[in-house]
Amino acid sequence: MLRRILPIAVGALLVGNAGALAAMPSGERHLAEVIPPGNRVVVSRTLDGARVLVVSSRRDLRLLVAYKQRDRWHSVRVDPAPAGSSAAWAATTGSGPVPAFSAVYGRAPGEKVVVRWADGKATPTVPVKGAYLAVRRGRIKPEGVDLNPAPAP
Repeated sequence: MLRRILPIAVGALLVGNAGALAAMPSGERHLAEVIPPGNRVVVSRTLDGARVLVVSSRRDLRLLVAYKQRDRWHSVRVDPAPAGSSAAWAATTGSGPVPAFSAVYGRAPGEKVVVRWADGKATPTVPVKGAYLAVRRGRIKPEGVDLNPAPAP
């Protein structure tokens, strides 16, 4: 099995107030309607009512945070990770319906990915269609990403 330890290639940061989030409230009736045209959801996680989604276009992966407010779906989009990047980080400080969380996402050819965080904890995740997403509460910087980590002895 191939084992690579990757540093986090890019830090995309979401801040807590709506103006800095560059939120583009869509006010859609259905979650699927906040997905940008030409994109598809590859992997998602739910956190405190919000949906953290990795969406894919032909060229890139990007993170999208979808949340419901007044019975309508809204979204916050994060700029895509640089081409060829295997890992990207995004974090929120939490504001309104968007909880405080940290997410690492990217492409992975293998069967397992482990994200290592600055506080010493690790989040294992299984790639879906070649992409992975690790999400945890709070704003924690990642230290690295292990693609296809060796089994523990």
